[in-house]
Amino acid sequence: MGNLIYRLFLGNEYIENGAEAVDENNNSLSVDINSSSLEINRLGTYYITYSARDENGNTSSIQREVNIVSPQVLIQGTKYRIVRACKLLGNYI
Repeated sequence: MGNLIYRLFLGNEYIENGAEAVDENNNSLSVDINSSSLEINRLGTYYITYSARDENGNTSSIQREVNIVSPQVLIQGTKYRIVRACKLLGNYI
């Protein structure tokens, strides 16, 4: 599933990498991913919920926090640079 806290710059696409779940016997379970509240064009904190259920009806879920933030302004000497997110690097700045 990756990091439970994820930072995304305003307007950038959120790419879901999926999740895996197993039961106590190490059998794979399907995972339901609910990202319906995520608004990539609005600043704020949103949650994606990952849920799984085994054949006995036992359920488990976990949430990922997604923080939609503004591009940062960096000052380097007397030059100003606006750091704009790109799909490859935006989440690592």
